[in-house]
Amino acid sequence: MSMLTHFACCLTTEIQFRNLTSHLQAESKERIKLQNVTAELQKFIVQLQTDNLLLKEVIERNSIKSVSLEEELPFCDQSNRGLLRVLLGSVNSSRMSDMVLICLELGNGSFYWTKVNYVPRTSGSSCQELKKSLTNLPDGNYLIKDSRMQLVEVYCDMMVSDGGWLLIGKSFQPNLRNLPSTSNSITLTNGQGWSNRFGSMIVNDFRVQFSTSSSMTDTKGHWYYHLARPRALGELFTKGSSNGCIKDGITDIEYTFDIRSGTKYSNHRCSGFRDSSSADSLNSCFKTSLCSISGDDGSFSFHGQNERSGQDTSSTAYFGCDDGVCCACWGATGGKESYCTNDCGTANGGSKSSSGYAWFYVR
Repeated sequence: MSMLTHFACCLTTEIQFRNLTSHLQAESKERIKLQNVTAELQKFIVQLQTDNLLLKEVIERNSIKSVSLEEELPFCDQSNRGLLRVLLGSVNSSRMSDMVLICLELGNGSFYWTKVNYVPRTSGSSCQELKKSLTNLPDGNYLIKDSRMQLVEVYCDMMVSDGGWLLIGKSFQPNLRNLPSTSNSITLTNGQGWSNRFGSMIVNDFRVQFSTSSSMTDTKGHWYYHLARPRALGELFTKGSSNGCIKDGITDIEYTFDIRSGTKYSNHRCSGFRDSSSADSLNSCFKTSLCSISGDDGSFSFHGQNERSGQDTSSTAYFGCDDGVCCACWGATGGKESYCTNDCGTANGGSKSSSGYAWFYVR
């Protein structure tokens, strides 16, 4: 082999090596691009999971629709870049769960439908279900399905007492008899009254929080009833005579938990809302727009020592009306005495106010 031939051979080999190196470098750059795209996509998905307003904006902008295996996805190209679709799972295929797809450019001008590991915030039928799916969710507005399987924006408290609380009522005064029933959203900044969109939701806990300020920064009473028998929200109130309680209201309570002090009261079984023969009308507030509470009574309460609280008896904390007198009443944090008496009276150093604000939650 001549020196010229040897040089030509070596030059060809070097050129081939350079071409291979250049190709590998190009592939490496494309992989980095793809990794960057994937990282940015994951950041976007995390943001979607924690920002409901962004999710709503994306839904409206991209018109997210569901498609089945039997249907064709829209063509993924420059015009559909960023488009989202939900590919529905099927019992007739090996893929049972739904899949979220996004149209992305993955280098060299090539567009592909790409799977997104994303759990939509609309996947739950309650705040508690969302909390179980994504344990680090913050307090805020979420989209969940109501009793009619329609999406509705609600406020979920994800922090207090293990979270998962759905806000279903608000009152700007202790007089609960005039609260309307509404199909509109009730959030921290919107609505007053009882939501009638979740009447069939099975409830384990009912929570009461009241304050003398609308911001709830000086909460005076805060507790929840854990029901011995879970029941639909539309059947929350029961007749007192049927289970040893004298007044209609929230009965069959397994225990009451005072959130302010972190104390569990297993002795408290009945929160009398008002006189007898009112359970049906109270429950209608959670199911229909026909919410009519007549008479002079209506309250939520608990007692740290006694089995019963509310109407015509004493309470540790109380929000509502008794014989036409309405108030918010409370005692010292951690106290369990009878601070609130008949007709909005006080005892044992209890305090009261003729004005007040209350939020009501369930889970």
